[in-house]
Amino acid sequence: MKGRAYFKTRPRFGKSQDPFDIGMPFFWWKGHNDLHFLKRLYEREQGESGAYYDCHLQFFLQENEGASEIEFFRRERI
Repeated sequence: MKGRAYFKTRPRFGKSQDPFDIGMPFFWWKGHNDLHFLKRLYEREQGESGAYYDCHLQFFLQENEGASEIEFFRRERI
């Protein structure tokens, strides 16, 4: 079973396509995506936090057919 894609990540060894992409340019453990998400959230300006959340929410909804915002918000760590 394929796991759900929750966050839009940056490509390994590449530049981010979007300023809201998460992750590090080299090696990083994808099991900590939620921590990368929060780190980047705290780095945002106050007015950008809503757009940042919406960007990742829309990515989640597009990548996971039949998913809902509640599931994104309540993401459980595996």
